[in-house]
Amino acid sequence: MNARKHKVFGVGLGRTGTASLQLALKQLGYKTAHFLPYRDLLNEYDRGTRSFMGSGTFAFIDRYDAISNGTGLPFQALERRYTDSRFILTLRDPDRWLASQQRYRAALAKRDMQRGDNSEGASRFINENIYGAATFEASAWIQAFEEHKSAVLKHFRESPEKLLTFDVAAGDSWGQLCSFLGHQTVEGEFPHSNDQRTAEQEFALPERLRKTAERLGIGLQPFLLADMGHGDISAPTATPFPSRDGIWWGNPESDAAALREIRSHWTKEPEFLVFTWATLWYLDEYDAFATFVHDTCDEVYSGPDCRVFRPVRRAKTT
Repeated sequence: MNARKHKVFGVGLGRTGTASLQLALKQLGYKTAHFLPYRDLLNEYDRGTRSFMGSGTFAFIDRYDAISNGTGLPFQALERRYTDSRFILTLRDPDRWLASQQRYRAALAKRDMQRGDNSEGASRFINENIYGAATFEASAWIQAFEEHKSAVLKHFRESPEKLLTFDVAAGDSWGQLCSFLGHQTVEGEFPHSNDQRTAEQEFALPERLRKTAERLGIGLQPFLLADMGHGDISAPTATPFPSRDGIWWGNPESDAAALREIRSHWTKEPEFLVFTWATLWYLDEYDAFATFVHDTCDEVYSGPDCRVFRPVRRAKTT
């Protein structure tokens, strides 16, 4: 029997295994968000702590059992606010982390340019305020990586029982995670997301998603793709969700906005609605939106990296 669940916060920076941690925590039964909705919280950023702090930040966090990505997460304040919480510092070889960040930031910059984001765009804001430079600079990025690691370790030096350092690429797995959180050890392979990709593969379709897409016929007909612009499924028939002029337009600002968006697309009769690992939280966060999806679709596939729905009932658009 599992122990009572603690609130769990990943405090590692992006590209250190935070997506894998999200999948693992969801498998353990935690309602888990990958990261904060940065675009909606820019006015709550505190430069002194390099984190987002404010009513919107804490309201978002309160809705979840766990957050897996620590970029901009106010871990000092969270320890005070949730006194029984647990923290996981995901780590990665610094050189591999730096190479992954370089590829990822280049892709984000290209997307933001296509979308017409200005200098206040969320990705640029994170670059400047978390990593110390508006565009990728190896020296600034690695300094931010080491400073963040040191700050976390120093903060929890007097309460080591609250912190787990966790390196997925180095072999850390279910044993360490379950022991730390008080769960029975899970049998089987630890989930991996975005691992061991080359530069060309970084934003290409993961093999498991490709096989699922081929088996279901996804890509042969128009379909909606909710993947937060990661490009995990690349097909000319895909329409990003949400989108403007064919470009992913950011997470829905509210349940009502998500519902309006999906209704507007339903009139075009997409063959599928696909949620990848990056947006599975939509179905937890947006209640009316999720109800609409379940009321108008059959779920034809559900896995740790994606869920696929096929519209089968005509939806009212008013």
